[in-house]
Amino acid sequence: MPKYHFLEPYTLRNGVTIKNRIAMSPMTEQSSFEDGSITNDEIAYYRLRAGGVGMLITGCANVNDLGKGFEGELSVANRQMRPGLSRLANAIQIDGTKAILQIFSAGRMSNSKVLRGEQPVSASAVAALRKDAEQPRALGEDEVDQTIQDFAQATKLAIEAGFDGVELHGANTYLLQQFFSPIPIAGMIVGAVPLKIEWPSHLRLWMPAPRSSSDLPSARSSLGTASPLKNLRNPESD
Repeated sequence: MPKYHFLEPYTLRNGVTIKNRIAMSPMTEQSSFEDGSITNDEIAYYRLRAGGVGMLITGCANVNDLGKGFEGELSVANRQMRPGLSRLANAIQIDGTKAILQIFSAGRMSNSKVLRGEQPVSASAVAALRKDAEQPRALGEDEVDQTIQDFAQATKLAIEAGFDGVELHGANTYLLQQFFSPIPIAGMIVGAVPLKIEWPSHLRLWMPAPRSSSDLPSARSSLGTASPLKNLRNPESD
């Protein structure tokens, strides 16, 4: 009879032990309020799915207002979200389940309606390859730097709210991927804002998360020590 290991604990390289090797991947449920705050329905959704899995990753939460990609999306863009985020983390951490908040910015995969009249932003002013996609404006260099800070602050807020870590959403052609995709990169004008392909190196997946704000790195200090892409990994790959 084969011996299965998926119900056994697993210790990551950073020393954190997950009670089993089952993880619930992030899924969009579009249950947040218009401003991105948590609803009771959202709490109930995650509570029903927590407890058995070793780790549960939430649906995506935007790190700033221009990062919103769709209605009903969770937000971690400001400190007013902390009470709701704390409720969410507590609901997930039933029976030792690790609570992971997925953070992202939609970039050009948004529209002016969702952004309440604001033009979407991206690595360049090239529209997404989908029907009715709006042309974004290219982020300025200062805006790129601010976006890095927004990811760092979102991570800090998630940890303070009680999450065990964060996952960076760099897939599905959202903003992180837009800085690597040949399509928006090809549209960048020579002499325009630098691509800053190094900027994801300022971001890390934290597991375990520090529990005091004094332990949290700034976007340009400890967050900058990770090698580009190398440390932007899914925890399940450890």
